[in-house]
Amino acid sequence: MNTQVLSRPFALRATPRDAAPATEATGVDDTLRRALLARLATQPWWDPAHANVFVDHGTVIYQGLSGARASRGAARRLALGVPGVQAAWDARVPRREWQSLA
Repeated sequence: MNTQVLSRPFALRATPRDAAPATEATGVDDTLRRALLARLATQPWWDPAHANVFVDHGTVIYQGLSGARASRGAARRLALGVPGVQAAWDARVPRREWQSLA
């Protein structure tokens, strides 16, 4: 049996010694996430029932299902517009692709 260790793409990154403690980074990430969710709630293309937002050290990660390709770009631009967000990554699967897998 072949067993291999898979990487954890969403694991917390190691922080340098002079970086802020993890509790401070987590507090900032929670604040960024709340601000982004408030902005997303006003958008007609955002579907919180099928998507979620995570923030890790200032990087926004979207997961779940997405609608049109334009909504993916809009979500990324919206995230990058929140002060303190350093990067945005959309890992959502388009609904059409997901439906073909089912």
